[in-house]
Amino acid sequence: MWREIGDRQFMRLLDISPTTGLSFVVDTTGSMGEEISAAKFQAREIIERRQGTPQQPDFYLLVPFHDPSFGPVSKTSNPEEFWEVLNTISPLGGGDEPEMCLSALELALQNSSPYSEIFVFTDASAKDAHLKNIAEYLIQKKQCKVSWTFKDL
Repeated sequence: MWREIGDRQFMRLLDISPTTGLSFVVDTTGSMGEEISAAKFQAREIIERRQGTPQQPDFYLLVPFHDPSFGPVSKTSNPEEFWEVLNTISPLGGGDEPEMCLSALELALQNSSPYSEIFVFTDASAKDAHLKNIAEYLIQKKQCKVSWTFKDL
Protein backbone atom coordinates (compact mmCIF):
# COMPACT_ATOMS: atom_id res chain seq x y z
CA MET A 1 0.00 0.00 0.00
CA TRP A 2 2.85 2.41 0.85
CA ARG A 3 4.15 2.27 -2.73
CA GLU A 4 0.71 2.96 -4.14
CA ILE A 5 -0.06 6.05 -2.09
CA GLY A 6 3.44 7.46 -1.50
CA ASP A 7 5.38 8.53 1.56
CA ARG A 8 3.34 11.59 2.43
CA GLN A 9 -0.08 9.92 2.37
CA PHE A 10 1.25 6.83 4.12
CA MET A 11 2.57 8.99 6.96
CA ARG A 12 -0.82 10.71 7.21
CA LEU A 13 -2.56 7.34 7.28
CA LEU A 14 -0.41 6.31 10.25
CA ASP A 15 -1.03 9.73 11.85
CA ILE A 16 2.71 10.40 11.89
CA SER A 17 2.51 13.63 9.91
CA PRO A 18 -0.17 16.25 10.62
CA THR A 19 -2.28 17.96 7.98
CA THR A 20 -0.88 21.44 7.54
CA GLY A 21 -1.83 24.55 5.68
CA LEU A 22 -0.25 27.64 4.26
CA SER A 23 -2.28 30.79 4.86
CA PHE A 24 -1.97 34.35 3.67
CA VAL A 25 -3.72 37.26 5.42
CA VAL A 26 -3.48 40.31 3.14
CA ASP A 27 -4.38 43.96 3.76
CA THR A 28 -6.19 45.13 0.62
CA THR A 29 -6.49 48.86 1.38
CA GLY A 30 -5.39 51.38 -1.24
CA SER A 31 -2.11 52.12 0.52
CA MET A 32 -1.07 48.49 -0.08
CA GLY A 33 -1.08 48.76 -3.89
CA GLU A 34 2.57 47.87 -4.50
CA GLU A 35 2.72 45.62 -1.44
CA ILE A 36 -0.14 43.46 -2.73
CA SER A 37 1.92 42.76 -5.84
CA ALA A 38 4.92 41.94 -3.64
CA ALA A 39 2.75 39.69 -1.43
CA LYS A 40 1.52 37.80 -4.50
CA PHE A 41 5.10 37.34 -5.69
CA GLN A 42 6.25 36.18 -2.27
CA ALA A 43 3.31 33.76 -1.95
CA ARG A 44 4.11 32.26 -5.34
CA GLU A 45 7.77 31.78 -4.35
CA ILE A 46 6.81 30.12 -1.05
CA ILE A 47 4.31 27.79 -2.74
CA GLU A 48 6.71 26.80 -5.53
CA ARG A 49 9.61 26.24 -3.12
CA ARG A 50 7.52 23.76 -1.10
CA GLN A 51 6.03 21.77 -3.98
CA GLY A 52 7.12 18.14 -3.92
CA THR A 53 8.84 18.47 -0.53
CA PRO A 54 7.77 17.35 2.96
CA GLN A 55 6.84 21.02 3.59
CA GLN A 56 4.20 20.98 0.84
CA PRO A 57 0.96 22.03 2.55
CA ASP A 58 -2.29 20.13 2.31
CA PHE A 59 -4.25 23.33 1.73
CA TYR A 60 -3.82 27.00 0.89
CA LEU A 61 -5.90 29.70 2.53
CA LEU A 62 -6.40 33.40 1.78
CA VAL A 63 -8.09 35.97 4.03
CA PRO A 64 -8.13 39.54 2.65
CA PHE A 65 -8.98 42.46 4.94
CA HIS A 66 -9.53 46.21 4.96
CA ASP A 67 -11.59 48.57 7.06
CA PRO A 68 -14.32 47.90 7.92
CA SER A 69 -14.44 44.31 6.70
CA PHE A 70 -12.40 41.12 6.45
CA GLY A 71 -12.76 37.84 4.58
CA PRO A 72 -14.12 35.82 3.00
CA VAL A 73 -11.93 32.78 3.48
CA SER A 74 -10.75 31.14 0.27
CA LYS A 75 -9.41 27.63 0.88
CA THR A 76 -8.22 25.02 -1.61
CA SER A 77 -5.85 22.09 -1.80
CA ASN A 78 -4.89 23.01 -5.37
CA PRO A 79 -2.01 25.52 -5.59
CA GLU A 80 -3.09 26.69 -9.05
CA GLU A 81 -6.64 27.39 -7.83
CA PHE A 82 -5.16 29.30 -4.89
CA TRP A 83 -2.98 31.32 -7.23
CA GLU A 84 -6.05 32.24 -9.32
CA VAL A 85 -7.89 33.47 -6.21
CA LEU A 86 -4.86 35.38 -4.95
CA ASN A 87 -4.56 37.13 -8.32
CA THR A 88 -8.11 38.50 -7.96
CA ILE A 89 -7.32 40.66 -4.94
CA SER A 90 -6.57 44.31 -5.54
CA PRO A 91 -6.35 47.47 -3.43
CA LEU A 92 -9.68 48.96 -2.32
CA GLY A 93 -10.18 52.43 -0.89
CA GLY A 94 -8.30 53.05 2.30
CA GLY A 95 -7.01 56.27 3.71
CA ASP A 96 -7.82 55.71 7.34
CA GLU A 97 -5.75 53.57 9.59
CA PRO A 98 -5.91 51.19 11.52
CA GLU A 99 -7.37 48.09 9.84
CA MET A 100 -9.16 44.84 10.81
CA CYS A 101 -5.97 42.77 10.84
CA LEU A 102 -6.55 40.65 13.96
CA SER A 103 -10.10 39.76 12.87
CA ALA A 104 -8.66 38.44 9.60
CA LEU A 105 -5.89 36.59 11.45
CA GLU A 106 -8.45 35.03 13.81
CA LEU A 107 -10.49 33.89 10.80
CA ALA A 108 -7.37 32.35 9.24
CA LEU A 109 -6.53 30.57 12.51
CA GLN A 110 -10.07 29.22 12.86
CA ASN A 111 -9.85 27.75 9.36
CA SER A 112 -6.31 26.37 9.67
CA SER A 113 -5.10 23.02 10.93
CA PRO A 114 -2.61 22.79 13.78
CA TYR A 115 1.01 23.42 12.78
CA SER A 116 -0.01 25.57 9.81
CA GLU A 117 2.01 28.57 8.72
CA ILE A 118 0.39 31.98 8.30
CA PHE A 119 1.86 35.03 6.57
CA VAL A 120 0.32 38.45 7.35
CA PHE A 121 0.93 41.38 4.98
CA THR A 122 -0.11 44.86 6.18
CA ASP A 123 0.99 48.48 6.46
CA ALA A 124 -1.38 49.44 9.27
CA SER A 125 -1.84 48.88 12.96
CA ALA A 126 -4.75 46.78 14.26
CA LYS A 127 -8.09 48.53 14.71
CA ASP A 128 -9.28 45.40 16.50
CA ALA A 129 -6.45 45.23 19.06
CA HIS A 130 -8.97 43.90 21.61
CA LEU A 131 -8.65 40.54 19.78
CA LYS A 132 -4.92 40.23 20.53
CA ASN A 133 -5.40 37.74 23.40
CA ILE A 134 -7.76 35.57 21.33
CA ALA A 135 -5.31 35.52 18.41
CA GLU A 136 -2.42 34.64 20.73
CA TYR A 137 -4.49 31.87 22.34
CA LEU A 138 -5.37 30.36 18.94
CA ILE A 139 -1.76 30.58 17.76
CA GLN A 140 -0.58 28.70 20.85
CA LYS A 141 -3.46 26.21 20.85
CA LYS A 142 -2.96 25.30 17.20
CA GLN A 143 0.82 25.73 17.33
CA CYS A 144 0.73 27.78 14.15
CA LYS A 145 3.66 29.87 12.99
CA VAL A 146 2.68 33.44 12.13
CA SER A 147 5.05 35.67 10.16
CA TRP A 148 4.33 39.39 9.91
CA THR A 149 5.36 41.62 7.02
CA PHE A 150 4.89 45.32 7.73
CA LYS A 151 5.49 48.34 5.55
CA ASP A 152 6.60 51.60 7.16
CA LEU A 153 4.70 51.35 10.45
